[in-house]
Amino acid sequence: MPGVTLLDDFIALRQDLRAAAVGDGGLDTCSVLTQALDAAVRSLFPDDVEGSAALVAIGSFGRGELCLWSDVDLMLLHDGADPDRLVKAVFYPLWDANLKVGHAVRTPRECAAAARDRIETLTSLLSARLIAGDGALLERLGTVMSNVVSGRPLAPHLADLERERRKRDPYPVIAADVKSGRGALRTFQAFDWERRRALLMGHAPDGETVEERAGRSTLLAVRNGLHSAAGRAFDVYDFDARDQVARWLDSDVKTVTRRLCHSLQLGDRLAEAHWPMLLVSGDPLARVGRKMLGRLRGQRRGEAALNGSGPLGAAARIATASHGVVIDTAARASLGAETDDPWSDAERAAFLTLISSGERGRVVFGWLEQLGWADRHFAEWVTISGMPQLAPFHEHPVDAHLWRATDEIIELIANPDPFIRGILAELGSTDDVVLAAFLHDIGKGGGGDHSEVGAEVAARFLTRAGFESSIVESVTAAVRNHLLLARTASRRDIASPDVIDEVANEVGGLRDLQVLYLLTVADSKATGRTMWSEWKETLLRQLYTRVATRFGAGEEARVVHAEHVAELTGERFTARAVAGHLSSLPGEYAETTDPDDVVWHLEAIAELAGTTRLVVDGSGNRVLVVGRDRRGFLLSICRAFAAHGIGVHDARLYTRGDGVVIDVFEVREDPGGAPVPEERWAKVRETLSGVETGGRDLLEAVRQRAAAYDTGPRASVVVRHRPELSSRHTVLEVRAADRVGLLVDIVEALYDEGLDLHLARIDTRANQAIDVLHVRRSGEAIEDRSVLDDLCRSLERRIGG
Repeated sequence: MPGVTLLDDFIALRQDLRAAAVGDGGLDTCSVLTQALDAAVRSLFPDDVEGSAALVAIGSFGRGELCLWSDVDLMLLHDGADPDRLVKAVFYPLWDANLKVGHAVRTPRECAAAARDRIETLTSLLSARLIAGDGALLERLGTVMSNVVSGRPLAPHLADLERERRKRDPYPVIAADVKSGRGALRTFQAFDWERRRALLMGHAPDGETVEERAGRSTLLAVRNGLHSAAGRAFDVYDFDARDQVARWLDSDVKTVTRRLCHSLQLGDRLAEAHWPMLLVSGDPLARVGRKMLGRLRGQRRGEAALNGSGPLGAAARIATASHGVVIDTAARASLGAETDDPWSDAERAAFLTLISSGERGRVVFGWLEQLGWADRHFAEWVTISGMPQLAPFHEHPVDAHLWRATDEIIELIANPDPFIRGILAELGSTDDVVLAAFLHDIGKGGGGDHSEVGAEVAARFLTRAGFESSIVESVTAAVRNHLLLARTASRRDIASPDVIDEVANEVGGLRDLQVLYLLTVADSKATGRTMWSEWKETLLRQLYTRVATRFGAGEEARVVHAEHVAELTGERFTARAVAGHLSSLPGEYAETTDPDDVVWHLEAIAELAGTTRLVVDGSGNRVLVVGRDRRGFLLSICRAFAAHGIGVHDARLYTRGDGVVIDVFEVREDPGGAPVPEERWAKVRETLSGVETGGRDLLEAVRQRAAAYDTGPRASVVVRHRPELSSRHTVLEVRAADRVGLLVDIVEALYDEGLDLHLARIDTRANQAIDVLHVRRSGEAIEDRSVLDDLCRSLERRIGG
């Protein structure tokens, strides 16, 4: 049968296209696929049809945008023909070929009724294209559809759909759904639906611009690349697929990702132009921006911002208008007006107001970019606009991340918790905090260390804009050090006085620390879902508090005293007993442990008696395990955690001179990262208490759990020595794809190498584990470089294998 042969040819073509794209991989590849399927489907349509019938492509097939694994959307349009015979002739071979066929069988009248009933049917029929059969029947469909659309405006519905997409993704994301995500193909298709509606009504719509067509083709190219990589319909630009997509497009990941980000950004901007009602109401971030504006007005700055005569003044007025953002001809003229440097006080105030106005501020700022203001006055921003961030834990392009960080700062200022409220009360003006959030990654377009480069770029921009020197100095310091607190809290022993002194010396003063703390919170929240957690918040606050004492804020941290601990126990433990406990442990124990925790440890140790060799006490997300030291003790504990689905964030481990082990863990439910619910602790205690006799069973349970969750091949493991992180211990950093049982493998490898683990900081970003381990061998740090190099290579083999 000719039709079946042509269908086989289409299947073969699709397989060939998995190996290499045609043309740009987007519209070019889609056109080749569409033409091949047109020929195959046309050949299936019988020549001897009695009555009137037509085979019509709709959806992506109708638009000529058929991707490698797109659904094949077909409609049998009939009037007087035998539809059953045609269904068997056309649809059955497609189903037999395992194509996913979206099919409908309707008369023109039924099409009109379905279009009136469901907007999805209406938009699908707007893409109708004749493949075979009676062309006059398709013309009749056009006539009835013109009657349907004349009484049914599309714009409000399409704006609502775009609003829903933005609700799902308030900020542009790199791992975008290129079919249905924010600014993606559905957005571009909506523009086409509006144009087709206008044609049906006899109007002459504006045609597709060259820029719009290029953006659409880029999105189709990435979608085809994803289909090629997955061998099925898959539309999310997932981190694991990016290399394959880039190879299929004969390009590199950075280039493809940047093109994708720019196309999504274009979709956003075109949507705002097509549907002015998009941002008229319902924007919670705009409400936060208006709260901020109220504070500015209270400082007599907000009025100056809104009274400015240049583009920034106009931008501030549009972004904060009660009726929402409307970019009409007059607004574009005001936003694109020429102005002379230097900036006035009103323009500086307007800039701060604009970047503090949430999504509306972003939209208006985007128009400033498009109309040339940024090229003339803020070229530093143009460099990072739409720039992708390729690390898997970064969810947004650089500019979107900076906007989100600024919004997070505004939210912290507008709705502070008690801890931050105290900082804000001492801080006073927050202009420098807002500017630091907006500029902290501005150096990512300049090469080199983006913190150092960014400090120089921020200082240059702020000085040129005429901000006062105190603001320039504060923002510059914050940009330079914006990674300091997060890196220190997640990698170093923040209870060490030496570490606190280093951070204090780097920061310089209390106000700089306060600005840096707020920026770190906002930056972490704005980076991605895996970069902020209750555990990280706790570590960061502990670090802030300890560094603040170096600047005279709060009480100076002191070594714990036996008499104080004894008082806390109500004399259950004498000062002499407490002193004996402290002296039998390394000196850092007294330096780094809170008195209340010392009491906790003593009470657990007191339960050890007779044959009892293990005491487990846990609540919330902290668990204490106390027992008699033996080889493999920690390994058994880690196996128990892994078998029970408990992930470890942090571990601090001590051994007394009499062989009593004190292990404290910060934990969470694995693999989802949620807090461990209270009702599970009884089972956790039961499981951990069985560690002494359940070694083999636990190991098998870990293997079974790992097999259930980890289905892919093991990625490579990288182990590095990080001498700058501690002078007391050998610090090893292990980077690997996160998986169930990874910590078990790490601890087992450490034991095999004769290493004692004293402190572990377990950090998971997206799907990557970054574990920092403070270890010693025979009670000493390892300093021989060749020994360290051999150790790192050996650990990579053991953990990876």
